[in-house]
Amino acid sequence: MIKSLSYRLKRGDTVTLQDLSSGIIALGPNGSGKTAFTNAIQLPLSGKALDVGLRDSVAAGSRRSAVLATTADAPFAEIDLGELGIARWEQGEKLSWSGLEADVAFLWQEAEAMVAGGATTAVRFFVNRFSPELPKAPLADDTVLNRIESFEISPTPEDNPFEFTDSSDLLAAETKVAKVLKGHKDRLKALTAAMAVVKSCRTVDNADGKALMRPLAQIMGAQLTRGKPNCITCGEDTDEAKVTARLAKVTKALPKAKLPSASEALAVAAGLQLEAESVSAEVKVLDKVLKWIQSWMEAAVKSALPSICDEINSHLPEGFAFRGAFHGRQFLAGFRDGEDIRMGFSGGEGQLLLAAICAAVSIRVHEEGGLPVTMTGDRWLDEDFLRHILGALQGAQGLRVVTAVKLKRGRPPGGWSICKFPLG
Repeated sequence: MIKSLSYRLKRGDTVTLQDLSSGIIALGPNGSGKTAFTNAIQLPLSGKALDVGLRDSVAAGSRRSAVLATTADAPFAEIDLGELGIARWEQGEKLSWSGLEADVAFLWQEAEAMVAGGATTAVRFFVNRFSPELPKAPLADDTVLNRIESFEISPTPEDNPFEFTDSSDLLAAETKVAKVLKGHKDRLKALTAAMAVVKSCRTVDNADGKALMRPLAQIMGAQLTRGKPNCITCGEDTDEAKVTARLAKVTKALPKAKLPSASEALAVAAGLQLEAESVSAEVKVLDKVLKWIQSWMEAAVKSALPSICDEINSHLPEGFAFRGAFHGRQFLAGFRDGEDIRMGFSGGEGQLLLAAICAAVSIRVHEEGGLPVTMTGDRWLDEDFLRHILGALQGAQGLRVVTAVKLKRGRPPGGWSICKFPLG
């Protein structure tokens, strides 16, 4: 699978490895270079590092370079996947892919996020990776249908006017609606903050009967910034000169702001109110659309969950059986023990479950022309669980890397090769 792998990440010489198999067991004590090896695979393919100590350092222009190579020897990583192509990462440069067209999927991180996340995260994962058949859509009114059509997501007309062609269309709709909804909510939050400043203003009548308002220069200049508006109060002053002086202090802090008169301030308040009402109405519609789509996706996953469990269980050793269930906004993932799900597992059990999920998904990714990559976390594992994990990933497609401290008994299962660290 890997024709060659060259990298120089931490201080030291360039490391070059040739002709690595698609199943690699990286063995060695802590600090021996296993994580650098896995980072050297991940960085060219994604631009991201697995190592916590290296993540901030790989960014362009980062000053945290203590764990990387010296300035004279720029850190880099290059992986040659043979017919699939070549990928290269170099600090401060864009990723360079030569002939690499496959969609690279790092399955271990996806599976970890799914198990640790809530129901929404699990639903997205299963829809994206297992493409369950969609049931008939829940009822929706014309407003919902119109909003979906405005996002250029086309339902099929047969049988049900709300039926998409497949689950990928539904996931695309959910992602797009969620993004637009977040933008609208951010805008509404800013408008609400600005209106809070307006509502805090009081009318002050001076001897001439003129209506003045509390300082509103921040509305004209900074009310829609992320920071909270700083409303400078006028106390009980009724003297126009004193109020004007206070307004002048505000405008010095905001030189581009226009000093509003009372009528201008009221116009601003009216405009904010109208825009807030419009955005609020749109948020309600989008929120309804999003919940409708998510309920449809969840229904699809629930109906397909038994068959999904069967796929995952086909990669588990005897005595283990994966089961998932929805409980409100929570998705329970674990091993079946009688009729219950044994939750709270960690260590070897948790790693074994992730391995089986990755194996099942890798086959689908491979069939769709992608490049599945499964790299386990660098954790101590019991010998028996380590062999269970190797067995679960034996039928996986793509690139598989399992890191461990020791492998004591005998040879690894077929399809695996051992790479001992430190190298040389």
